Amino acid sequence: MSIRPRRKTSPSELVKIFQELFDLIEKYGAQIKTFTENQYHNLKLKFDGKSIAVIGPKQAGKTTFVNILKNPNYEVDTMNYTPTQGFESFKSTSIRYKIPLSKDKKVQSITFKLKKPKDVGGEESYRDNGEWADVCKESDFLFYIFDSFEHSQNMKMQDRIIQDLKWIADNNQLFAQSFGIIIFVNKIDRFSSKEYYDKWISDNLSKFEKDVRKALNGFEEHLLLISPISMQSKSTRANVISSALLKVTERK
Repeated sequence: MSIRPRRKTSPSELVKIFQELFDLIEKYGAQIKTFTENQYHNLKLKFDGKSIAVIGPKQAGKTTFVNILKNPNYEVDTMNYTPTQGFESFKSTSIRYKIPLSKDKKVQSITFKLKKPKDVGGEESYRDNGEWADVCKESDFLFYIFDSFEHSQNMKMQDRIIQDLKWIADNNQLFAQSFGIIIFVNKIDRFSSKEYYDKWISDNLSKFEKDVRKALNGFEEHLLLISPISMQSKSTRANVISSALLKVTERK
């Protein structure tokens, strides 16, 4: 497989990305960040009509992420939450993701495609028995989502995430030729800000990014972005997702 090499993100740049996205949360709060016509054009050029797949460990927020793409106002019901078992079918293969513009307060959209309208569970057995392969086939962009708090507390989860990334590298032929990987580090709301900055970003982020690249083993050029997010935070999550996608368009 031949792809155009992408410039690697240094650990210091990765920390900067996290800081910028946290600043975004602080700055906008409940306000919706808007985008210029040119930024929207770049988002549309990069993502519109492209196929996506969403995978990761169980209870990481995969189904929630897809529902947020469909509806930024989606209500996360933590009291009646049921993890996906096996797989469940989505109603449509198309997702229209709304992009609010600063000019005239218009709302535009980009359309993501799901090759297979399936919501697959995050257990390792589903990864290894072909269910993940089925939803990932020919995808242009792969969204990998995991629980940051579980990662910080559980060595088995740390190893599990690395094994998932190795699976992506070993099964690279499933994806579109120039596929991109976007990692969302979810559930940052489970930390206090001080704990998160001190224990995760400052101490572990550089090592995590190195471990990710090592696990991808020759396919690390496909890693586009690692971004923090709280999908429970209705007031910030759409801002973070859109801004993360925009950062992908800004990569050289």
